[in-house]
Parts: sequence; structure tokens; C-alpha cells
Amino acid sequence: MASGVEQAGVLFNALSGAGAKPAGIFTQSSMRIEKQYLAYGHDLDTDTNPFQADLRFAIDWNSDFIGKTTSAAFGYRIGKPVAITQIKISPGQSIANLSMEVDIARSNFSGNISLTCAYDPEGLRMPTKIESHA
Repeated sequence: MASGVEQAGVLFNALSGAGAKPAGIFTQSSMRIEKQYLAYGHDLDTDTNPFQADLRFAIDWNSDFIGKTTSAAFGYRIGKPVAITQIKISPGQSIANLSMEVDIARSNFSGNISLTCAYDPEGLRMPTKIESHA
């Protein structure tokens, strides 16, 4: 049986015979844009959530999946894990004293919610406002 590489000419001839024309990467890119197909690294990245990318239809929010907490890391300066997430609460409900649980590598951990950053919440180490020098 011939390998795929050996059959490339046969495939090219069949496609060309059917009217297909060779196209480069720029053509592929323009065609995906015409169809509104998103590409990671161009239209999607780690800073774009599914709502911003209009991908709500592709998410089953009733199931657990990696990334349902938007970002997490170990906070080396504070010596414990930290995360940034979106929390859905009922109207009138306060997040004060709200308990939460986070799944990290299939292990559950309890967490505390804070409305301020975990490191330098007063902004003494890094200014949070840009001063005008006009």
C-alpha cells in the first residue's frame, strides 16, 4: 500500500481535476474570517472569555471543566494559591462571608473571597493610578 506522501500527486490531480486551485496561508486566513471562524492567537487568547468571543453556545455551564475558574496560580509573594474568577450571585446577595470551593487538579480546596488584591492591596509597591505630568 502506498503511503500518503506517495499519493500526494494523485490527490492533487484529483482535486485540480474537480476545479480546486492551490491557495496559501493568507487565503486560508481570509476564508476563516469570511466564515467568522475564530483562531486562537488571533481572535482568541487567554484574556478573552467565551462570552466576549460569542461562544456561549459551546459551553455546558452545568458541567465542570478546566478553566471554569478564569485564572489561578500559586502566589509566591503571599505563600498560598490565588485565583481570579467570576462569581454568580442572586440579586441582593452579598459575597461577604460567602464560602467557596475550588477544584485544583481534581482536589477540592476551600477558599476565601476578597475584593482587594492579595499582594499589596494598598498599592504601595506599585502605584494603581497614573499621575499626569502635564
